[in-house]
Amino acid sequence: MVACRHKKQEAPTIIFTLTICGSLKTLDFMEWLGIHIPVDIKEELKVSTNPVVRSVEIAVTIASDLIEYCTIDRFHLDLILRALPPEKKRSMPHLNC
Repeated sequence: MVACRHKKQEAPTIIFTLTICGSLKTLDFMEWLGIHIPVDIKEELKVSTNPVVRSVEIAVTIASDLIEYCTIDRFHLDLILRALPPEKKRSMPHLNC
């Protein structure tokens, strides 16, 4: 960011996609797709009584942190939230911040 200010250039846009996980089957599918899921989050979802609710809570926390970071450092953020059930792909509207 300092380099952009020094050169008087606009900050780059950072694009993040957060994927909601609704079941252990979806978790396996997401890993098969090559989506990296941190071990602690994976374990949390495995023991959760409602993985979709816990997944949404985690995504909201991550999104809030990203928005705060990008606001402080003045980065442009394109945040996309998706749900990927194994039987069909269904997208949720994305949020531009």
